[in-house]
Amino acid sequence: MIEAIRNIRPLLGSLVAVPIVVLFFGSQWSWDDRFELVLRSSDDDSENTASTVIPARSSARADLPRPVDLLTLEIRADGAVGYRVSAARADAYPEVIWTALEQANAPGTTTRRSPPLRLREPTASLHFSAREPRDPVPMPSIGVIAPRWSFPHLALIPALWLLFIMLGLKGRGGRDRPSAQRALATWGRCDVWLATGLIYLVLFRIAAPGWVGLAAATAIFVAVWFARLMPAVTAVLLATTAAVATLAPHVLTAVVVAQVSEQFDLTVDHRPRPNGKNINSDGLRFEGESDSVWEEDFVVLFLGDSFTFGTRLRDPDTYPKAFENFANAHSCTQRIQAINFGWPSASPLLGLRLLRRIGYAYKPDLIVYSLDMTDFLDDLRYERALRSAGEYEVDTSRVVQQLVDRFAPWLNADFAAGDGLRELRRPGRPRAVGGEPELPTDRFFVTNAPLDQTRHWIETGVMKNLDELERFSSGTLHAPTTVVIYPRSYQYPNSESPDNWERRFYDADSPFVREPFRYFSEVAAELPYPVIDLMPTFEQSTATPLFLEDDPHWNRAGARLAGTALVTRLVELGLLPCKPE
Repeated sequence: MIEAIRNIRPLLGSLVAVPIVVLFFGSQWSWDDRFELVLRSSDDDSENTASTVIPARSSARADLPRPVDLLTLEIRADGAVGYRVSAARADAYPEVIWTALEQANAPGTTTRRSPPLRLREPTASLHFSAREPRDPVPMPSIGVIAPRWSFPHLALIPALWLLFIMLGLKGRGGRDRPSAQRALATWGRCDVWLATGLIYLVLFRIAAPGWVGLAAATAIFVAVWFARLMPAVTAVLLATTAAVATLAPHVLTAVVVAQVSEQFDLTVDHRPRPNGKNINSDGLRFEGESDSVWEEDFVVLFLGDSFTFGTRLRDPDTYPKAFENFANAHSCTQRIQAINFGWPSASPLLGLRLLRRIGYAYKPDLIVYSLDMTDFLDDLRYERALRSAGEYEVDTSRVVQQLVDRFAPWLNADFAAGDGLRELRRPGRPRAVGGEPELPTDRFFVTNAPLDQTRHWIETGVMKNLDELERFSSGTLHAPTTVVIYPRSYQYPNSESPDNWERRFYDADSPFVREPFRYFSEVAAELPYPVIDLMPTFEQSTATPLFLEDDPHWNRAGARLAGTALVTRLVELGLLPCKPE
């Protein structure tokens, strides 16, 4: 053992420093082919003639030189026109893989480059269409970059260690002993240079420009040189720690996803799975099925996220149930039945998708969407995921991250620039979301920034989808819609939820914590649906506590307060068949 460690020390750069860098920063080397696509009309499969425009309500087709499942696109076209790119599939309609949005205030020709786009199956044909296909638009110029071969950086680790072990075995005896020993000695003399070169290529691919590359190579050389001065045992322990730290999140993700998949579909919608107990066959927290809803009842569908679903509450204590019980205590001409359409991390967009799928079966007379502070970012993320190649994938890293935030927040303490395990778990799959503006990364951005900075995202996400939800409800289901906005514990003066695992994501002392409420107060008069603000209800309540001590959600009293206050407001608006008291 001591002899083995002594032999490792001259090769610490190759056997320890290189693996550490590869584990934390590596991806792959690839040799890329670049070619220009010739776009042709695809109005008729029998016609394959070049065109100068994409026809209205149609698309253009481009054939690739060979089938590929990983590619990067460059679109050079009018900056005011957006495009959708789809990959041809053998057994289905083309699959949208990238949306290149139009660039605001960008006249003339612009170039938009996608991230690496990973396809579900190789394709030899792409289809291009304009996002607003009312009129013919000029054909864009399309460049494609596709790797011909690739070599994963991780392969360096077994390759270097296998070479070391083979030379060590040969150096112990036999005819090859002198040559093996000379090879190890030469390797030791060149180790710093070899490790520097490999690390440089891992970090900078092929080359970095000018003085930047020289400075980087010098810094890597110095770092490797000093790394060789540490004891060999320390170096090996450091490499082992790096390997465990890198692999542990992947193992954790596999375990968590296996558990989560038993309760939720692993899709963007992540609907609860029926369990034969309190989740029915449609994935609703409802004791009955659609055929158990009576025509004579006044049915209220509650859409929302975990506050509506009732995380950590028993079925009778949830917010929709509190609403139903209090409403039926009034003088109503019909029995009120509340049906819980909420589920954890839902949003207006996902609620709309569910309503379109099964809403009609539950015969609604009123739709209530309960808006949470996390919905603003969730709607933006989900819409982008649905437009990208990740359409059928749940963000498993986010699931793991939330569990870590809740049960082991110390893992994220100032690690990886504040991104914790999410950064360490570098996504293994390219995301097809390029060409679009960067989304906010702050989960509570609407309460951590002034309204002037967040208004655009509020209106392009939540508000757009709430409008669509109202149009579908009134036009198809013939039921009115109302939106309820309620506060989190940090948005009004109180000392509740002191051990809330989400505390590090928001600033309770920020002057912007009530900006979403200010936004709705400004626009409420212009909206096609009433907005019910529960902030005054929570502020004026003398009941405490209303939130769980270690979790951001309502306790039983908070859910009951929200449900009873909502009944009173809906009766005042004439949206319930009940008499005001």
